[in-house]
Amino acid sequence: MKFNAIAFTVLMVIFSSFANATLIDNTNYFTDTDSGHDWLKLSETVNYSYNDILIQLQAGGDFYGWELATFDNVFELFDNAGGDSAYKTATHSTSNNVMNAILQPLFGYTNAVNQTWFHVKDFTPGGVTSGFILYEGTGRVSKHKDGYSHAYMEYDFVGTALRRISTQQQVSIPEPSTITILVLGMIGLASRRFKK
Repeated sequence: MKFNAIAFTVLMVIFSSFANATLIDNTNYFTDTDSGHDWLKLSETVNYSYNDILIQLQAGGDFYGWELATFDNVFELFDNAGGDSAYKTATHSTSNNVMNAILQPLFGYTNAVNQTWFHVKDFTPGGVTSGFILYEGTGRVSKHKDGYSHAYMEYDFVGTALRRISTQQQVSIPEPSTITILVLGMIGLASRRFKK
């Protein structure tokens, strides 16, 4: 009976080690463990124009070490957060309450009406697909026009999506071989004890 309890505990340890949260909050950025990338929170890039961002990405800049995220990068993040992929073909908006509930608190709000606006690398001045909006409460995701070219939506209202290879990936996810060795050792010790 005790052996079954130990075996059950060992199995729970194995499963819990692989069930790490997909998105981890780290104060001014969050980590997507599925892709192995960190995402800078949008509060860090609001009030920077697109040209300011390009300058700050260079050596010595505020965002050195980060890169501009593309639409495909954002789509991958949306998928990992529980999206249904409908936003990939939508020209305006799609509903996905689960994804919004997860992502918006992580990205943060960029304006006073609880919306989250951000640009991506595929930037075309005056273009129709330069970024996304997450709407609180509605679960909507919208592609929006160039926020830097509209008087009602200037850059003090819009962040820029930046990401980097995660600095936590190496320490936060243990290698399966290490877990396997640990578990086999525990099972071996338990079985020796109960043979006596």
